[in-house]
Amino acid sequence: MFAFGTTHAFAQQSEADVFVGQAILAYDDRRYEEALGLLRKALKLDPPNVDALYYTGLVYLALKNPTLAVQNFEKAREKNPTNLSILYQLGVAYFALEQYEKASPLLEQVFREQPQLEALGYYVGVMRYRRDDYQGALNAFKTGTSADPTIQQLTRFYTGLTLGFLGLPERAAAEVEEALKIQPGSPQTG
Repeated sequence: MFAFGTTHAFAQQSEADVFVGQAILAYDDRRYEEALGLLRKALKLDPPNVDALYYTGLVYLALKNPTLAVQNFEKAREKNPTNLSILYQLGVAYFALEQYEKASPLLEQVFREQPQLEALGYYVGVMRYRRDDYQGALNAFKTGTSADPTIQQLTRFYTGLTLGFLGLPERAAAEVEEALKIQPGSPQTG
């Protein structure tokens, strides 16, 4: 009987992993509702499945629901507290909720280990800027990278503001001017 129970549990876990794999493909194709349905099936079979929890959080972020994203990322973090991907996405979700006191330690930890991670310099820089740590903010903005034009533009704007607070008005103006060139018709520039 014990062997059967072990085999049954393994089969459920394997089936859950198949659902997670299918959900990842749906997520990559931006079919978020389909991904969410597959992830729910995976979690029903294997509730502590870290990958299912993580991708459920990603789907909720993509659906602009950071509250539900946080719930799933927190569960994933309970199972794998040192996973930088989980910490990063949990920090981003808290950032989206403007819960900077919760986002900051998570994103700072990831920044120490992987400062070049997509958009991380922006998030860390903004939080440092909010704490009046202008030199730290500038360092984060300069270290960060992003392929997203909106993040690039926001980083330039915040870099300009930061340089202004550091007493460098000419450099500040140049950064803002460069920000305006990135997306001339964006909501940030009017």
